[in-house]
Amino acid sequence: QKPDLSRDELRKKQQVYTQRVHEENLKREAARALILEKQREAARRAELERQRLDEEQRQLRMAHAQALREDLERRGLIAIKELQSKKDEKQRKEEEARLRLEQAQQKIAAQVLSDETQQILKRKQRRSSRSNDLGAPRQ
Repeated sequence: QKPDLSRDELRKKQQVYTQRVHEENLKREAARALILEKQREAARRAELERQRLDEEQRQLRMAHAQALREDLERRGLIAIKELQSKKDEKQRKEEEARLRLEQAQQKIAAQVLSDETQQILKRKQRRSSRSNDLGAPRQ
């Protein structure tokens, strides 16, 4: 038969267990905070890139509008139609390029987060299996 543990021994075991649970909770919270921070950073970078592209497009539109005004003075109505068609095509291509860039950024951000999440889960599983191995009853 197993000898009964004293109150002090039981209290110490409970404290050790409580401390371990507390440390594991802190680790999980830290991992979650890291993931959230990386998500915020990815969103911030995507927003900055969107703003940069918006400004670039605005400048392109302004330059194009200036060129359009100069052409209108030289060419008349036929030039207006030709340039409008070119402008529409250019804007369509710019929009497609912007959308491809956004999709690539989102894919990269998702992959980075996915890889990091997988690593965190693998570490957690290893810790869990190690703690299960350590806590398994011996025969």
